[in-house]
Amino acid sequence: QLTPTGTINQTNGDTLNSYQRFPPPTLFRIGFAIEPWMNANNRITTSVQLNSPNDNAEFLNFGAEYAYKEFLFFRSGYKINVDAESFSFGAGFKVPVSFAKANFDYSISKFGDLGYAQRISLNILFAKK
Repeated sequence: QLTPTGTINQTNGDTLNSYQRFPPPTLFRIGFAIEPWMNANNRITTSVQLNSPNDNAEFLNFGAEYAYKEFLFFRSGYKINVDAESFSFGAGFKVPVSFAKANFDYSISKFGDLGYAQRISLNILFAKK
């Protein structure tokens, strides 16, 4: 059990310094990945992960990635026993630039009542020479 410490000065002039105790959030995860097919130009990676939070129901994640020449990537995933997000699909590519490597990724996920969420990311990876 944890209890926050410190003092809060409220806008009405009162001071608050006693707080409710609560259990810390914890999450136990176990999973593995395997590459069932790989050659000089192609790779398929699959994964599974069991998540067991102390404050919610257990859920299971599945994922797969296809890589072509470690340049072009296609990904998919599925979550079981999760209320909101169920499946996702995405693609990305990795290109070298003069001073680093750049990764660009796009994905779309189904979030139940919320509809579809799209994500775009750009990562710049600086490498030591």
